[in-house]
Amino acid sequence: MDEYISKQDAIDVAREDGKKIPTLAIRIMHDIKAMPPADVVPVEILKAEIYKLKCQQDSKNQDYYTGYMSALSTVEGILAEMGEE
Repeated sequence: MDEYISKQDAIDVAREDGKKIPTLAIRIMHDIKAMPPADVVPVEILKAEIYKLKCQQDSKNQDYYTGYMSALSTVEGILAEMGEE
């Protein structure tokens, strides 16, 4: 699973390490600042979207319906486990 840290935390670490190699730290801090933010969505929004998808599903194909619901339920389970950590 990916872990996220704030840009500022990464810059602070580079700055601290940069006391040993200043030119490298400056380049690293520049690269970090240039990175786009992570595409992160709050869990509650994901849960609401899953609920909406489940309510909208009206496939006549029972196998498709079962697989679709199972996949959404798996994601709900993963989100629940993440919330417990």
